[in-house]
Amino acid sequence: MLGAREQDVGRGAQVARGLRARHYWDGEGLLMKGYRQTLALAGPAWDIYLLHAPDATWAEDALPTPVFWMHQLGEAAPGPALDPERFAAQALRLLDAD
Repeated sequence: MLGAREQDVGRGAQVARGLRARHYWDGEGLLMKGYRQTLALAGPAWDIYLLHAPDATWAEDALPTPVFWMHQLGEAAPGPALDPERFAAQALRLLDAD
């Protein structure tokens, strides 16, 4: 959305590291378009933070629904606005349950 390029992925991937973290380049914005529909957003699904169950299935024609998500899309967007502490607590709950 803000002009990122594939060569920026390495630096951005340092934000979330670990055995469970996966990073992919989506130059076509397919996830942004797909999650717009999945999350019933009025605009592009960017600046969103998603947590998926360990058994979530990713298919070419269907995105898994997150078990928890937050955003930085403004007050008019559905779903909870990003609260880093709350998001981290939810992530830890998922990791502990796995």
